[in-house]
Amino acid sequence: MDRMASMAAFTKVVGAGSFSAAAREMQVSQALVTKQIQELEGWLGARLLNRTTRRLSLTEAGTAFYSAPREFLKRLKRLRMQPVRCRRCRAEDCASTRRSHSACSI
Repeated sequence: MDRMASMAAFTKVVGAGSFSAAAREMQVSQALVTKQIQELEGWLGARLLNRTTRRLSLTEAGTAFYSAPREFLKRLKRLRMQPVRCRRCRAEDCASTRRSHSACSI
């Protein structure tokens, strides 16, 4: 399973306060969100969330881990919004970045 997707699901669950609300926001099934959280917990070797039928809370490990993926995903989103510059000609729109720019011969 994709770890970035699992981290995104974790931050959504924490932000939304429930698996079902996070699944609705992400437009996926609650089962998929549950699977992503379980995969992330398995990979980290720590339980991140305390779950009951009525309540959801962060464990100590979950609290410690929460800020890292949240900040990482925010930075990644900002980076994706920045224009791509060609290393060779320094233009934002260049053929080497799969856009049309006649200044570069790549």
